[in-house]
Amino acid sequence: MQYKKGQFIDEDLISMLKRKDENAFSYLYDKYGPLLYGVILKNVHDEKLASDILKKAFIKIWTECKSLDCVRQHLFAWLLSITNKTAMTDFKVNLQIKPDRSFSPTN
Repeated sequence: MQYKKGQFIDEDLISMLKRKDENAFSYLYDKYGPLLYGVILKNVHDEKLASDILKKAFIKIWTECKSLDCVRQHLFAWLLSITNKTAMTDFKVNLQIKPDRSFSPTN
């Protein structure tokens, strides 16, 4: 297992998620949940709705993590994609996610 500043690197995290490692999922939620929640809340302006979307998105992330290809997809971009699809299909909300090249979730 490789670590970067005491954290999992994305490739190891993805491998662990594909094996349905619950510790990896908890780590993923702790690392990316607040970022995703912020993106959702910025768009919906409703804390309960943002929380519901995030919860549903992480359920889908858990069930769909086997489809993630770490060579072709960046982990955070994939998480944003799943979150946006969840918001649109389950809540009829378009998150209007625009890539910000200056943003890095690992900072």
